[in-house]
Amino acid sequence: MYVDDAIVITEGETDLQLVNAELTKASSLWRCKFAGGKKGPRVLPLMPTHGPPTLTAFDGGKLCGHVPTCVDQITLLGILIDDELSFEPLLSKAVAEMQAIGLQLAAGMSSHGFGIPAMASQFHSRVLGKALHGCELLASCRSGWGHVAKRLNDAQYFVAKAFLCCPHTAHLGSQVAALAETRLLTRASTWLAKSIVMARARLACLPLDHSARLAGITICQTGIPDTWMSSSLKILKKVLQVEYDLWYDLGAIPAEVLFEEKSRKQFLRKYCRQYVLPKIKSLEHSWFGEQLAKLNSDGLVPYADLASLRRCWTARKQWTLWPTSLWHSLAHA
Repeated sequence: MYVDDAIVITEGETDLQLVNAELTKASSLWRCKFAGGKKGPRVLPLMPTHGPPTLTAFDGGKLCGHVPTCVDQITLLGILIDDELSFEPLLSKAVAEMQAIGLQLAAGMSSHGFGIPAMASQFHSRVLGKALHGCELLASCRSGWGHVAKRLNDAQYFVAKAFLCCPHTAHLGSQVAALAETRLLTRASTWLAKSIVMARARLACLPLDHSARLAGITICQTGIPDTWMSSSLKILKKVLQVEYDLWYDLGAIPAEVLFEEKSRKQFLRKYCRQYVLPKIKSLEHSWFGEQLAKLNSDGLVPYADLASLRRCWTARKQWTLWPTSLWHSLAHA
């Protein structure tokens, strides 16, 4: 049996020593053992921004004979967590993955003869879906939402230039020019803001005794500052300007939503469709309209200046792999 990403949260060395001792006893009883080496136990001491570190001289004992390695970053379920909970490494990782996956998508699809519309149709599912996995935590990024949004949108601009077969160093006049030309009409930051708002809604719809829901209720009732709950509320109200927050009236959530997974999914889809998506469409329509109005009337992208930089169009042998049905559909398009 293999168990991945098991995590134990303790307040200090003594508690961790007790946990390791109990886990070692259980392993001996059930005749199993925790892995060592690169997959061995690790400890992430959280260093608060104010006050002394939580763990100064770490000694958490041994787990199955292995001394846990003290690290400053750790990956849990694909999400990068740093010891200061600044989430700056998570942001850098998301930006790097968006650029790398975007370049792969552009190169792969163009080599098989697919153009910009096909690339754009795959951007959200194949690029953003993977690059922004677990990035709902960026609502609490230390540098603030404005910095997060700028870096994500800059990475999307990088990918848009790859779709246009332009060098990443080329200047297209403005980001909106490249996004409009490639039909990437939803900014990456807006996509992430939607994910954050829906994650907040999913927490409100969890069963009554779920620990995450209970923690959220405690935070809201006590008004603890600088938490993910408060940061996600700012994004909901100030960024997307969604009027209805499920956490303001938990009693209005139908009982079946709290106990039935199918009802919960249907309720969340309705919430997204009725309250979130209209705001996103309005926000993006207004932003694109304002930015496009600032461009000159000669065109969105200065192709005359980029002609010498763009690669020439050439047929590829890989096109022979296309099925007959696809050629038939393209001939009648």
